Amino acid sequence: SRRGAGGDGKSGRGACHVAGAGITLGQRVMDRGDAGHILPSQHVADDLLQYRQWAPRLHDLGDCEVKHGVRLHLFNLYGDYFGNPAVPGKVQSAARMAHNGPRAPWLITAMVLALAIIGGALFWQNAYRPPAGQPSKTAPEKSIAVLPFENLSSDNENAYFADGIQDAILTRLAKIADLKVISRTSTQHYKSAPQNLPEIARQLGVANIHEGSVQKSSDTVRVNVQLIKAADDSNLWAETFDRKLTDIFSVESDVARSIAEHLRAKLTGREEQLIDAKPTNIPEAYDAYLRGLAYTLKSQNTPANSLGAQKYLREAVNLDPKFALGWALLSYVDSLGYIGVNLQQTEALREEARKSADTALSLQPNLGEGLLAMGFYLYAYLKDYDAAVRYFEQAREFLPNGSRIAESLAFVARRRGQWDRCESFLFMAE
Repeated sequence: SRRGAGGDGKSGRGACHVAGAGITLGQRVMDRGDAGHILPSQHVADDLLQYRQWAPRLHDLGDCEVKHGVRLHLFNLYGDYFGNPAVPGKVQSAARMAHNGPRAPWLITAMVLALAIIGGALFWQNAYRPPAGQPSKTAPEKSIAVLPFENLSSDNENAYFADGIQDAILTRLAKIADLKVISRTSTQHYKSAPQNLPEIARQLGVANIHEGSVQKSSDTVRVNVQLIKAADDSNLWAETFDRKLTDIFSVESDVARSIAEHLRAKLTGREEQLIDAKPTNIPEAYDAYLRGLAYTLKSQNTPANSLGAQKYLREAVNLDPKFALGWALLSYVDSLGYIGVNLQQTEALREEARKSADTALSLQPNLGEGLLAMGFYLYAYLKDYDAAVRYFEQAREFLPNGSRIAESLAFVARRRGQWDRCESFLFMAE
């Protein structure tokens, strides 16, 4: 167990420090890390760098001297909900070697377990990777990855708006069961308009790429979008939307509908209603929501980001108490901050998370994000895993491509010791 969203919230106990192939080498590397660190050696990192799930999460620490004068090249492995993004204190200062005595059994067990998880993931990927010289399995025709939108606004502070519009379009697409939609987690490290689209599509396992840019000025916004068939880098559809901020929801809906139409995805009546839904009638509330959302989309799950998200989401629901989507995200942020120890674990925080999820579902009983928020509240605060899973499964009916749902199911499976299910859910979240 680590300190983070899937951990128990304790300060240092259960940290995973991983490197090399053996216990002896692993113990030496453990001396270099702090609570939560996962530190692969150069050899392990070379293997992990071949895979899109791990490559963006590896951060080079350089050479480091460990026990008995052995020097190793170490990397720090972390993501939004695992590992520790800080540079290990002993690597940073190199002040002295750690204590040479035997390690506590629970620490060795944690190290072996983390190594087994990484090894299992590598085995799983190698088992399904085609032999050298053979092409990968053809990506589904109705598959798409939405790359980060470029912020063309003169004010760099409007970057939150571009991130928010991209996520809003991605979320609407995630409601269409006939599409395979890649999560933001897998696309966020790519550029807005990269040159090697066929290779990126191959890495992501999709047939189509969606690119876009946003230019916000005062109360108007211009959104440029294009849908690209990755195999031959050809445009399937492109359009420019010039709208008032009060009409931004129609852009999000029109883009999602156009993508579905060009990819020949079938929409049910319920899915049409979901992608056309207007979450709030108050532009200022939506702007505050997008600012809060931007904090949740940052690559690092830190106290500052949790507090920033909390601040703007509270503002959003204060401006519009009927903003169900805002209430749902506020609850999720509270619960994630609680279990990840990014927010003070107070009774007030717990009550806000419960009340926010309740409010979201009372306003919109079939809101996928609200069902997810309630499930995460039950998981994080009450540890009622059976009830949490029921809510996650209900949420999946309305968000069939929702990566946070698969991720949350993986957290529950991990708590229950169901490692095979945990791994499968995590790959679904990608």
